[in-house]
Amino acid sequence: MGAIKKIRNYKKSHSTKETIGWIKNAFLMKLRKMKNNKNDYKSLNIKDNENLLFKSNHKVFIFANVPFYDIGGGQRSSQLAKTFNKMGFPVYCIYALKSAESKIYNLEMPLCMHVNVKRISVDEVRKLMSKNDLAIFEAPVGDFASFLNVAKEKELKIVYENIDNWETSLGNEVFNKEVLDDLIKSSLFVVGSAKPLVKQLEGYMKELNVKKKALYLANAVDEELFSPLKGYSKPDDMVIGKKTLIYYGSLWGSWFDWDLITKLANKHPEYSFNMIGDTQHIVDFMKKLPENIHFLGLKKQADLPAYLEYSDYAMIPFKVDEIGEYVSPLKIFEYISMEKKVLCTKLPDVIGYPNTYTGNTYLEWEKYIEDNKSVDKVASKDFILHNNWRSRVTNIYKEAYGKEIEKCSKEFYNNISIIVYGENIESTNNCINSLISNNNRYNYDILVYSNDNEIKKKLEKEYKDKIVVVDKGNIKVKTDYLMFINNEKIVLHEYFLDPYLEVFSKKENVGAVGNYGYLIDDEQVVYPILDGYYMYPSVIARSDIHALDTDCIMTKKDIFEKIGYINEKKYNNIELSQKIKEKKGIYYCPYLGVANTFLENNNKNVKKSVK
Repeated sequence: MGAIKKIRNYKKSHSTKETIGWIKNAFLMKLRKMKNNKNDYKSLNIKDNENLLFKSNHKVFIFANVPFYDIGGGQRSSQLAKTFNKMGFPVYCIYALKSAESKIYNLEMPLCMHVNVKRISVDEVRKLMSKNDLAIFEAPVGDFASFLNVAKEKELKIVYENIDNWETSLGNEVFNKEVLDDLIKSSLFVVGSAKPLVKQLEGYMKELNVKKKALYLANAVDEELFSPLKGYSKPDDMVIGKKTLIYYGSLWGSWFDWDLITKLANKHPEYSFNMIGDTQHIVDFMKKLPENIHFLGLKKQADLPAYLEYSDYAMIPFKVDEIGEYVSPLKIFEYISMEKKVLCTKLPDVIGYPNTYTGNTYLEWEKYIEDNKSVDKVASKDFILHNNWRSRVTNIYKEAYGKEIEKCSKEFYNNISIIVYGENIESTNNCINSLISNNNRYNYDILVYSNDNEIKKKLEKEYKDKIVVVDKGNIKVKTDYLMFINNEKIVLHEYFLDPYLEVFSKKENVGAVGNYGYLIDDEQVVYPILDGYYMYPSVIARSDIHALDTDCIMTKKDIFEKIGYINEKKYNNIELSQKIKEKKGIYYCPYLGVANTFLENNNKNVKKSVK
């Protein structure tokens, strides 16, 4: 949602004075973010502060091929880093190659460290590493050898991710056979991002006489960013044609099939081809291309969903050669998540993906466009459910830590009640199903209340002994901890509660933890926190807020009983957390692993008028 739209929505239910104050607070927060945002840094230099609670989970060290901000922040190592951070881990990134792009975006990086390998010493990294931290290496770079030795010395859990065929031209500045062999021998397990890359790993292990588990973990999507349910405005520089096609990513390299694109563009001048990416390597070549191929430049990853929204087809024109054959295109997951029809060459890894039409000639692509099949949205949703970055990170985390993380600590296991408020049967079912499927680690009780007797009867019939249906004014909680969750939320992964439990475990004075807070000024005007109050990547929670939203708030039963709210029939968002704050501290923690299922989709009419 754009800034102007957010302001308009806020203004609908608030006075001009309140809106101005809200904008002022948001602006100050943005300034604070910019002040602390640098492209490269070894440390965040945060002073100890009684309001800040620092992360204590295992550190994650990502030894990446390129910087976080490369390709607008869209490549695999950046997605892993973002997702580990969202799940409450402190993440450190050391990269090998400097960005070769003509434009470098000053992105907000959720990292405790981001530095080039040549600008940090082994001793500096040694001081940060602890036993059982996680180290992920995504390329066999010679400069990584000494850091790999330290990771072994400090007994980290080491994982090697084989993300490209480094034995081709892609590995000119990367591939070091000795480092590759050492990585494979030292890894707890290895990962291939495409099926041919898994086979390649198996071949390497056979040569080395090493037996390790080789996981196939293809690329994935940030499904919250690439959501087709949001409202998008058409980008000003996008060119709409009778059919509008889009591609984003690298525009250079021997693997890119410009011949395919050129022939299709020449045959159909009424089609519009929008190409997003750095053009510095193809400046002279661009002049020879058809006029209906439009170059829009490099974009931030966050800007890409809007371009996809207004396209008819998304393209992946990669040659099926020694490079393309080993590719799992990250962008295809984003295309599918945005419910686009995908035109792709016959890359082994993508065949069978939903709404994906494969062919190596422009005539095959032309026929697919002429057939104009409708998008199978159900297939897209099912596919993305299992191919998002949280799923990938969860797989890595489970494989690395195994039985150690099967159950939460005794303090919380079988000692939490989650109370769901349900007024819509469909969204309530979605919420309950996600809670049930992610309960092995916590074994919490699920209580549901509703003002609708019909809904209560349906829930009791469908779920029987899996939930307890209660009256709002008669909630009986047997556990020491309780949490309220709105029925429009769904749980995203099986470790979703860990950040909250970390806060309760580290601080004795915690009265409540929530993922949405408020600031209140001297005149008692309440301002909801806009896009999240700034959290340093090394901080799990902070207490310098004034109130928490009741939705997704977690507290202790004894505190809830003391403030007299256990059997209240109406819970006021601000009042509840303020009453808790009179007894104990309240903490804002944005890392709870839940998401909204209800998103406003108001762009249909706009889209029609543009076309």
